[in-house]
Parts: sequence; structure tokens; C-alpha cells
Amino acid sequence: TIQTMTAFYHGATVILHRVFDPQPMLDCLVQDKPTLTVILPAQMRPLRQLPGWEAATLQLRAVVTGSCVIPDDMVRYWSDRGIPLLNMYGASETAPVAIHQSMSDVSITAGTVGFPAMHCEIRIVDEAGRDCDVDEPGEILVRGPNVMSRYWGNDDETRRALVEGWFHTGDIGVIDSKGRYRIVDRKKDIIISGGENISPSELENVLLTHPDVLEAAVVGRKDAKWDEVPVAVVVVHAGRQLDKEAVLNWFNNRLGRYKHPKDVVFVDALPRNEMRKVVKQTLRDMVAS
Repeated sequence: TIQTMTAFYHGATVILHRVFDPQPMLDCLVQDKPTLTVILPAQMRPLRQLPGWEAATLQLRAVVTGSCVIPDDMVRYWSDRGIPLLNMYGASETAPVAIHQSMSDVSITAGTVGFPAMHCEIRIVDEAGRDCDVDEPGEILVRGPNVMSRYWGNDDETRRALVEGWFHTGDIGVIDSKGRYRIVDRKKDIIISGGENISPSELENVLLTHPDVLEAAVVGRKDAKWDEVPVAVVVVHAGRQLDKEAVLNWFNNRLGRYKHPKDVVFVDALPRNEMRKVVKQTLRDMVAS
């Protein structure tokens, strides 16, 4: 539904690969010359590591991405190449696209995920269910004919997620004065440290600007003094070395001190699901132990 159904809707040709493999994808982009493709943040780094990637001639009119908060360096990369990076937001329960950028508004939606998708209504609400003000973070709600009817065999979860037709996504977002939406983070991923809300994605963006960091994620860990503290989980580029002190110092003058990670864990790879999303619960269990 992200790529194939919409392409068929418009009569486009679709090239499908069984799995993501960087070299065959590059070969396809060069030889078959598709004009649109989907590239997720987790796929971007292995593509850029290919010897022939930077010199490749691509016929892309745009690249669609999503599934998580998009790193700033990925946005800049495609912008520098003159190829629009179109961000989209949604969930499996919303089939999935609910908010997105388009070719027609990419210049005015930079830094956001754009406007509501066709047939979708969007609300940003606070803990009491009231609509948030402009630029006030709250939970993203979606309503429309694309939203699921229920969770199979789980009435309790269905009642929690669907209220008067509105699907409660569990994601935190904001709407600006121009009606554009921006995703902040998963509600359950927000770290509350000493009463302050810390968005892991903000810290992850800083980590990914370090030249020796290949992948990174931030999760909360219980703490006797602060209730919870952020911990950075880092994958280092092959052949490079990085220690805890260097990672922690990287945050100096980049983020407020209270947001800085209190610890660093190095791993060979981040745990991911079939959609290449990082499984934060696995990481929380790991840093807790």
C-alpha cells in the first residue's frame, strides 16, 4: 500500500525485489531507470557505502521515505542531489499513509511530514483528549475509511485504540500555523527524566552526525535519582574505534545538558523488525540488564 497499490492506481510500472539488498537495488536504479522509489533511513547508509553509489546516474524524480523520524543528514543528502525526499507518516492500522509530503508542496513542507493524506482527518490531542494548540505536542489521531475496523481477536485493544472512529496512534506530533504536521516521537519512547520530557529521536539525530557512528538508538533506563535517564546504543563504522567518553562529549554544545545520555552501550547491530524499524523494547531490556 505504500508503493505498489498507489503505483497501480496511477497505471505505473512496479519493480519488486524479494528483499532489500544494496547492490541489486543500485543496479536496478541504474539499468531500469525507475523514476520513483522508497528508501528507508536504515537502507540509506548501506547504499551510500557501495563503491558505485555516488557516481551512479539516477533518473529519480523523487524518493519516498518514512517508518521513523528521518535523520537530518538524509534530508540534506537528497536535497543536495536535487531529488526531493518525500516523507510520509502512517501505521499498519491506517493502511498505512495518513500524512505525507507531495511533489507539489515539497518546497513548503520541508522539515515536516506535510499534510493529511486523501480521505484522512488528523487531530493532535493532549492527555485529556482536548485538541492541542499550534506547536503544542500531543498524540496523533487518525480517522477515515482507510482506518482498520478492529484488531482480530482482541476487543480490549480495539476499544483502547479506536474511540468514536479515531485511531489513537501512540505517536507524538505537532501541527504548525500553516497546517503542516511534524512527528516528534513514539509516545511510549519518550523519556521522562527529572520531570523533563526527552525525545530519543532528537538525541539520535545528534549521534548520527558523528563520522564514526553507523547506527544509533536511544532508550530510557530506570534511575534512582532521575526516575529515568537516556542511554545511547551505538553501532560503530567497520574499522573505526569509538569510546564512551567520545560519544558523550559529542553532545556538548549540541543539546541541553539535561538531555545528554548518561551511558553508552556498543553493539554490532541494532535489532530490527521486518519493516527495518528498530525494536526499542529489545534495547530497553538490554540496557536494563
